[in-house]
Amino acid sequence: MKNNRFYVGNIMECTQFDVPPIIDVNAVVEGCSFCHIENNSVLYKENAILLQTKHGYFVEIEDLSLSDIIYLYVEDCEIINHGDKSSKLFMTTYPYYKGSKHVDRSTIKPYESENKNKDKSSIRKIQKKEEKKRAR
Repeated sequence: MKNNRFYVGNIMECTQFDVPPIIDVNAVVEGCSFCHIENNSVLYKENAILLQTKHGYFVEIEDLSLSDIIYLYVEDCEIINHGDKSSKLFMTTYPYYKGSKHVDRSTIKPYESENKNKDKSSIRKIQKKEEKKRAR
């Protein structure tokens, strides 16, 4: 399995998500932005290993089983029901609501294997490497 869809990045948690209740017509006439959403986020997890689905969502693979990771890698996961438990797995690069988790766009970088031959890196090797780091 190629690791061209594996990334390392910081996961953020949204602590404030304020949408203006009513659009002010005068602000639109003056040229002000009327779709601005105030949001603040704090660091939830640093340098998490992420899998990008075919539709651009990010999934943290640390607590997933190998079969779940392979399913997410192979399948065409497009539909997300935002009330499901599974919807909490899928993250974008921006928050949706207060308490939602998202990936910090500025910290996303491709996962670099220690092996010179990047195409031979397996998901199981990535998980074992992370388990060794946590054990230290």
